[in-house]
Amino acid sequence: MTAQESILGVILWRDENWPADLEFMQSVQAACNNYGIPYIFETMVPEGEECYEAALRLIDAGCAVLISADNVHEEYLVQAAKEFPDVEFWQLNGALAAFENLDNFHNL
Repeated sequence: MTAQESILGVILWRDENWPADLEFMQSVQAACNNYGIPYIFETMVPEGEECYEAALRLIDAGCAVLISADNVHEEYLVQAAKEFPDVEFWQLNGALAAFENLDNFHNL
């Protein structure tokens, strides 16, 4: 799969009104624009089943890679990763990748 065939999905607990999330969003936008990778943001996603549902929406939209910058989402991304082995999941500030032994779930 080339960069042009991939869509990056980003799940955030907050949105651009929070300085740290704004900086993260701007960094994702800059990197994706530089490499020609389309991206979709799901913002204001609380900890809970809503995160799993956001992951499903992003997968349905064609995202091949999902990233969450908030460790409150980690267990819900693991749930989705188990169901969608062809999608790559990346969790910032997490630790479950060491215990889950999933080929498609990673911690940064």
